[in-house]
Amino acid sequence: MFLYQEINQGQVGNGRSATIGIQSEKQGLALQFGCNLPVITNTSQVWFAHPERPNGDVGLAAPPLLPDTAVSQATTPTVKGATADLLHQLNLRGEPALSDLHRQWMAQSPPITAVWQRTDLTGDGLAELVLLRHSTIEYPTLSQLTVLAPEADGQWLVLLDRALSSRTQIIPAVEIEYTGDLTQDGIADLLLISPDTGQLFALTATFGKPMLTAVPDNCSGGLAVLDVNGDGADDIARDGCVRDGRVYTIWNGQSFVNTP
Repeated sequence: MFLYQEINQGQVGNGRSATIGIQSEKQGLALQFGCNLPVITNTSQVWFAHPERPNGDVGLAAPPLLPDTAVSQATTPTVKGATADLLHQLNLRGEPALSDLHRQWMAQSPPITAVWQRTDLTGDGLAELVLLRHSTIEYPTLSQLTVLAPEADGQWLVLLDRALSSRTQIIPAVEIEYTGDLTQDGIADLLLISPDTGQLFALTATFGKPMLTAVPDNCSGGLAVLDVNGDGADDIARDGCVRDGRVYTIWNGQSFVNTP
């Protein structure tokens, strides 16, 4: 960081001769706030620098890559509020804490309803805890999905914690509709449905990291999971969609798509 006087103009009022900025000599980059050029041509007017001895290698070395199969603390979400309390109680008392927490959530205003299920989403042989929370339809922003993983020492790690509603889509609540291998990787997935909107979500995991993916189209009719195209894999069949007739949705190896 530097603060220097513009040497071409001399002493003028109102602070017009000052520039504050950051300059990287090695990378040829500079950021500034002021009225002058972002490059120092005469260092005799530099008043202070930070750090005192520039660390020229900053920004030149790439950060270390984490193994694809690792889920480290650096990649886990930061939790707060009710999820932070949930994590604390689970680490303190284990799964029996869930029933007590649920009673507390139901008694608060607005009330929070929760359902949970243990499923091995990551394929490590240990069943993750999938927790779905929602309030009444008047409070759709309180719907939440949290996935926690048990660790060897008996503690819990939050793998995913996200709101289900967004600025562009209101999801008052979701329910677990199906548990099975939807992505043909030999690992269980969850199919979640919003009864209020007909939106489907698939909760899957890639390299040990859970992901929530919206399934195309909102439908208000019946739903079944069956092998549509004879490949031995589970597919999704729905009625009451925007298009006429029954809609079939398959996993194409990368995403969920509707078949003609």
